[in-house]
Amino acid sequence: MTKTILIIEDNNAMRDVETEILIGAGYHVLEAGTAKEGIELALNNPVDLVLLDIRLPSKKRGIGTAKILRSKDATKDVHIIFVTGYHEGEYAKEVASISNHSYMTKPFDFGELLKKIKEKI
Repeated sequence: MTKTILIIEDNNAMRDVETEILIGAGYHVLEAGTAKEGIELALNNPVDLVLLDIRLPSKKRGIGTAKILRSKDATKDVHIIFVTGYHEGEYAKEVASISNHSYMTKPFDFGELLKKIKEKI
C-alpha cells in the first residue's frame, strides 16, 4: 500500500522539490502552502507522515499547526518531521512539547530525508 505524506510548506520551490523527490520514491503526496490548508488536508485525508515547515507565515506557524494536529483523533499519532532553515536550538522548548516528531535543518540531503521517512512509516 502506498504511504501518503502531507507537505505543509509555504515556499513553492521547496515544496515542489520535496514533492518531486517523494513521488519519485513511490509516495503519494498531498501539498499545502499554508497552515490552514495543511490542517484541512490532514483532517480530511488519511496521512502517514507530515513534513512541516516550522516557520509558516501565519499565526499558527508550524508549531501551532503541529499542536492542532496532535489535538485531533485522526492525526494525533501521525509522525511529524519539522523542516526549517533555523537551528533546532531556536525552537527546542516549543518543539519538545510535540510528541512523535523529528527535526531536519535546511538545506538537507534528500537521501537523509527519505531514510528518516522510511524509519518513521
